[in-house]
Amino acid sequence: MMTNDDFFDPEDTIGFLIWDANRAMNREFSDRIAQHGVTLGLWPFLRALWEGDGLTQRELSEKVRMKGPTTVAALNKLEDKGFVRRQGNKNDARKINVFLTPEGRKVYRKVIPEVEAVNVECLANLSPSEQAAFKDMIRRVRNSVTGV
Repeated sequence: MMTNDDFFDPEDTIGFLIWDANRAMNREFSDRIAQHGVTLGLWPFLRALWEGDGLTQRELSEKVRMKGPTTVAALNKLEDKGFVRRQGNKNDARKINVFLTPEGRKVYRKVIPEVEAVNVECLANLSPSEQAAFKDMIRRVRNSVTGV
């Protein structure tokens, strides 16, 4: 039986607040990038390849913190859309490198303003110094959980 002493208001729990804010941000971002043919699930892969074009599938999985099968499924979709191409590694036939296509580079450039718009919208009620402090605190919370 639950008593009033056992109740935690979700608005007072960091887990709920982060989850709820993330959910709202993802919904807004997802709506904005859909017009460019990109889903929320594909975005991390495009971003990672922009930062390091030619990564192996394994390196890409590690960079976006996804399991191999998830990466393969995402790459299949990105390839179908013409955003990436896979190429056998010249030095190790067991490896496959992934590259952005010219179309993938174009779509990335179209999505970046959406990233900026969502960030601006989400931080609009914070001063520049509060924004910096908030980002620092979120990083520290993440790092305390991940052990980084």
